[in-house]
Amino acid sequence: MALDKKSYRKIVETTLKAMIELSKETPAYNLGLDLVHYYKTQIEPDDVITEPEFRDICWNAGIELK
Repeated sequence: MALDKKSYRKIVETTLKAMIELSKETPAYNLGLDLVHYYKTQIEPDDVITEPEFRDICWNAGIELK
């Protein structure tokens, strides 16, 4: 069963916030590398949101992408 875009975006937002917290608690954690991995292995294959939408969710979660 596929999720609707609103629910999917909420899950992505929650995941990103958890990644941010982990990066604050664990110095060895590489947030940038994990973001790329998450996008390539989860977001892209699921094809529910676009890359610009993912970038927007990142920005709203407090992650500035370059």
